[in-house]
Amino acid sequence: MKGYKNLYTGETIKNVVNGNVVGNPTINNGVVSSLSANDYITISQQISNTASFTIKLRVTTSSDVISDQGIFMPKGASTSDNNMINVWLYNGSFTVYLYRAANTSIGNISISNIQPNTTYDLLVTRNTNTNVYGFSATPIGGTTQSNTLSSSYNIYQATLPYTFGNARTIDRPFLGSIDFKECYINVNNSVVWNGTRAVTLPNIKLIKHKQSNTNVITHIANDVKLEANNNIPILKAGSVVYIPNGFEQDGTTRKFDRVVLENDVTSSSAITTTHYLFYRTSNPTVFQRVPLNKCHSGDTQPTPVGNDDMWYDTANNLLKRYDGSSTFNALGTCLPVGIYNGTTQQFEAIFNGFGCIGSTVFVLPDVSGLIPNGFNADGSFKITSFTTQTVLTNTYTGTATNDYYFQCSESFCGRISKTVAEYNPSENKSYWNNGGTWQQLYNIFDGTFRMESGKVTSVSQLPTVQPSTIPIYKAVDLN
Repeated sequence: MKGYKNLYTGETIKNVVNGNVVGNPTINNGVVSSLSANDYITISQQISNTASFTIKLRVTTSSDVISDQGIFMPKGASTSDNNMINVWLYNGSFTVYLYRAANTSIGNISISNIQPNTTYDLLVTRNTNTNVYGFSATPIGGTTQSNTLSSSYNIYQATLPYTFGNARTIDRPFLGSIDFKECYINVNNSVVWNGTRAVTLPNIKLIKHKQSNTNVITHIANDVKLEANNNIPILKAGSVVYIPNGFEQDGTTRKFDRVVLENDVTSSSAITTTHYLFYRTSNPTVFQRVPLNKCHSGDTQPTPVGNDDMWYDTANNLLKRYDGSSTFNALGTCLPVGIYNGTTQQFEAIFNGFGCIGSTVFVLPDVSGLIPNGFNADGSFKITSFTTQTVLTNTYTGTATNDYYFQCSESFCGRISKTVAEYNPSENKSYWNNGGTWQQLYNIFDGTFRMESGKVTSVSQLPTVQPSTIPIYKAVDLN
């Protein structure tokens, strides 16, 4: 029947990773790679702190065996929460760290001379009869190295999931791969966890229907029309720009003049490095182009790098240009319309909908999106739709260096670190990590940019439009 899609009815799938997949690590026949702070595997299996045990891991190193890399340990909200059994690769050695209490070590056991691009079987053991902990590393087809540690102390017991591939809240991922087909945990001579399992698919077919998309931008007004010819950018007539112009009569609402260009605006000469691009009413046919390091934002006048620095004075909501002597002057300059890289001869970013300058990110009017907020009673996505009505800005006052998402809703724009924001499709909710506590986020986050010492230095990707509806398949049980 039209609209139906066949599944592999009743087929058994082998070597499915036996754990919770977080993010999007690469998984191929039970082998997990491309691990990161956001992409890893967890298991809920606890290891009795009074029992004999064996933990077997099969890992393949990358070309880098020197960097600090977490392979296996609990994932807690703080460093002390991670203190049970920790397996690391660092400086050419595998090391297992053993703890009897939070931040109280039993000791550690290391295996040195670890080779790059090599597969190893690692064994972490404890024998309660002899009070000996053991650790060994065997390259496939090679000679086993092993060491022991005698101690009557039990390992620390915390009710946390064990994590494979990036075992801490900090980003120290394992750069190689883990073959879960060859991993297991044995407690008192009984296997309590295997790295993979077999899954038999149910006897079902899927019928396609339409359902709303979620956590997406659905519309951006493409008002900025940029071209380049021989490294000379051109802002085409008909483009729309927004000029900060103080405040409305209430004294608190920022005022932005919407200007539709009647003529093309071009650069007076070719651009050879990376610059922000501005239109200004005081010279309406020629671009004001300013290197990224000479663009600033904030309430306090910056120390200029040189002539022609640009400052978004957020206290007065005005864009001001340095005159080369002592003064920043407001010359009717718009928020930047893009970033052009003269080296690659490409636009790094065209600021349709979203943009940035200095330490400030902004969202323009007529951006629409769908914010996830769980599910309705019939199982469909529960969403909040929005459209921005005015220019929204957010200025960062810190000095951090990090990669961020743009984020926005109808009345808010900002940035959020990539390491603390996550969309959970099983709940259809977005979350952010507030000091170790995950809280729901009622904004959309999309697109990425980098800040160094608190200032935007590059835009990797601006938020992009996705369809408001996507084809979803609904399961029909044939039994």
